[in-house]
Amino acid sequence: MIYIKNGLSTSFQIQSLRDNPECAKQEFDLIGNKIDSGLFVDTTFELENNPLAFINTDAKPKMAILREQGVNGQLEMAAAFDRAGFECVDVHMQDLIDGQIKLDSFNGLVACGGFSYGDVLGAGGGWAKSILYNDKISKMFETFFNRTDTFSLGVCNGCQMMSQLRDLIPGASDWPDFLRNESEQFEARSGNGRSHGITFYII
Repeated sequence: MIYIKNGLSTSFQIQSLRDNPECAKQEFDLIGNKIDSGLFVDTTFELENNPLAFINTDAKPKMAILREQGVNGQLEMAAAFDRAGFECVDVHMQDLIDGQIKLDSFNGLVACGGFSYGDVLGAGGGWAKSILYNDKISKMFETFFNRTDTFSLGVCNGCQMMSQLRDLIPGASDWPDFLRNESEQFEARSGNGRSHGITFYII
């Protein structure tokens, strides 16, 4: 571990000059920290070689792989859901706006990540506004979220977008706003979480 820390020391020094030095030190100090458990999985069931064996393979829930201009993670997202047994459909926001596709035929919706609206801080807000400020689209999303047979996932900019749709999503009133952090930079720190519901957001 000491070799890894030595190898990253130059990056740490550059980050300290470019970003908030205290935040850079917090991140650097986690390398090799034996108290930090890192990412781990604690399940209430035994993991099998093929977890898909327990899924009803006759059912292929229909999944909207939702994207906006600039999003670039839709192919990987579709591949993951396809592997998990979903029927994936590429859905661009313009498809919904033009009425070519409606959400009422889908069981799941994932708002993909990437570089929507220039990937600036708050980029998901532009995406959210294209929903909130369009009465037809806003109602379509609200109806989808209020159905009992659907689930949603927001990743990266899709997560920012979903957080701003909280007024349309039952039980989402306590969801966070993504504001400028102390380092004023995008950060990729890992953390464990636990889901108590079926609507997730990941950033």
